[in-house]
Amino acid sequence: MAKYTTISLRYQIAQKVRSWRLKQKYTLKDLAGKAEINYHTLLRYEQGTCGIPIERLKVIANALSIPIRNLFPRLKVLREDSCFDKSKTEEMYNFIEKTGGHKAIYMLTKSVRAEEESNIKAARTRIARNLVKAEFDTDIIYRATGLSTEEYADKERDEPKGGQEIKKWRIIRGYTQEELAKKLNVGPSQIHHYEQGSVTLLSERLWEIARELSVDAEDLIKEYKESEGENELLSLAREYRKIDNQESRDELNIWVEFLLQRKQIYKEKIDKVEKIKVANNLRMLDVSIYAISKIID
Repeated sequence: MAKYTTISLRYQIAQKVRSWRLKQKYTLKDLAGKAEINYHTLLRYEQGTCGIPIERLKVIANALSIPIRNLFPRLKVLREDSCFDKSKTEEMYNFIEKTGGHKAIYMLTKSVRAEEESNIKAARTRIARNLVKAEFDTDIIYRATGLSTEEYADKERDEPKGGQEIKKWRIIRGYTQEELAKKLNVGPSQIHHYEQGSVTLLSERLWEIARELSVDAEDLIKEYKESEGENELLSLAREYRKIDNQESRDELNIWVEFLLQRKQIYKEKIDKVEKIKVANNLRMLDVSIYAISKIID
């Protein structure tokens, strides 16, 4: 993986904000108004002269009507065809039988399935909110997305809570706060503050944390909600520690990575599929193709 400095990461994120602003045909003044950010502050963000706090980046993404992941540099993921290789599936089953890692693999697989429904809801919610911005009435939004007003209302409770996702994934990866801090070259107390949400977390730092934890940056800022899937993932960390053979642990790490990458591919495919479904529904409601293309990127 290419090495990134914090400064180069900051600049890359700044360039993505500028690129998407131009793609949406917004002037700096337009975007500053939509995002309710001071014009000169937004200018500094785009120039990369100061870091963008993650909460501000989320506001900018909403104003641009795009998922926040579009504003981060992409992390390399496994090619889709390799995820569905039959030989790899057979290898996984052989590994499970050999190491007794049944619970660990089962828990992670269950968590992948548990997120599918929430990803579908999240994709449709984003589209519904775009329809609200485009001033479509609630009946059309319901018929196009199947969501009621209460389900897509942009409420404060939808905001992510501090750094709970960072803590969750740190535990899953088996890092102490001190170990993760060392990898990021920051003081040990800094990770504690990130996880507590007691300090401002800049976008480039979030990306660095995501890289070290081998997850998508968007996964670290989603709405935190205890669920069966999340509990299964945390249980995975406990099961992992029960495997005392280092070779088996190394092989388990490979399959954990395999399933997590597969999960990311599912999320991206779900996003595309839901956009197509809603676009088709809008066409049946006689919404113009031009209007649909503006709403659904």
